[in-house]
Amino acid sequence: MLISLFQGLYPISGLSQTPATITNRDDAVAIIQELRKIHTPEGIEVLEQVDLGGVPQWISIRGRNRDNPVLLFIHGGPGDPMIGLSWAFQNPWEDYFTVVQWDQRGSGKNAAASDREELKGTFTIEQLVGDAEELVCYLREQLGKEKIVVMAYSMGGILGIHLANRRPEWLHAYVGVGQVSDDLIGALYKRTMEIAVERGNEEAISELEALASHMDTATTPGEDPALWGIWKWANRFDGAWYGKSGWGLYADLPVLSPEYTFEEAIEAWDALLWLNNSSEYELDPRDLRALGPSFQVPILLFHGRFDLTPPIENAQAYLEFIEAPTKRLVTFERSAHVPFIEEPGRFFAALLEHVLPLTQGGSE
Repeated sequence: MLISLFQGLYPISGLSQTPATITNRDDAVAIIQELRKIHTPEGIEVLEQVDLGGVPQWISIRGRNRDNPVLLFIHGGPGDPMIGLSWAFQNPWEDYFTVVQWDQRGSGKNAAASDREELKGTFTIEQLVGDAEELVCYLREQLGKEKIVVMAYSMGGILGIHLANRRPEWLHAYVGVGQVSDDLIGALYKRTMEIAVERGNEEAISELEALASHMDTATTPGEDPALWGIWKWANRFDGAWYGKSGWGLYADLPVLSPEYTFEEAIEAWDALLWLNNSSEYELDPRDLRALGPSFQVPILLFHGRFDLTPPIENAQAYLEFIEAPTKRLVTFERSAHVPFIEEPGRFFAALLEHVLPLTQGGSE
């Protein structure tokens, strides 16, 4: 019936192909890969390993015109890379930016070949920011740009803020998406409990009250897995993905990534669990204010109204603390922690309205 319909619509078009038969993951990925292929002669489509801090790490560089400004996306987590998810949201960005996705050490496409024993002790702020600095140097040289845009997501915002503080001369702007700051888990607990009380959810209230004492001795689920109970209720209250009660769909997206094999997608998920449930990842958002308020680069924070990790109030308070040539909070009214997937059209429009103009008129 479907083939007859196509033949009826295009009787003289010369159309000889019929719709693809999808019987496995490879069939679906091949369609996505062809859809995303960069065809423009001035474009760039690179998937490669680069040495950062003595450790090979995968990056993706994609855009339809090399002359466009460069946007580096620093993922969150710990160990929550974006190369495997970028197919789901990034395509329109590539008309206006050369977009770089970076799977950090031990995570994502790097996970299968990583020796976790050798990596122990390297997930420090100095090492990870050092990796980021090396990557920016590489991109500036390879792509011929004096400055780039850095966009950092969630816990990646710790690296992003440090980078913006250390190397403002390298950046057109810093964009924090779901920016963490201050006492993340304390703010998460407070707002989640408020919602539980507002909704009269006695089960949530009881479980959250039982977790209050755990926060006196631990600050991350890696130190005390019981703290995941706070995230459980935050997710059920739309705090992860607005309109969904958790991360299920988000976790599924890398399985269809053209950049990952199926085995790499599974290994990436295992690495994410390892980093989140260990004390290896030493970044603490409470350290950010110690950098001081003064920044020499425009600071923009993009935040979902329903985000609980962290709540939007955290972003507002941190932006008030910051002094910068330009600063702005952009909110997404039907989003939680992943506005670039939840409201992709509005997020893209915000990039064009607020970020792209900051890249124009400067020396390249």
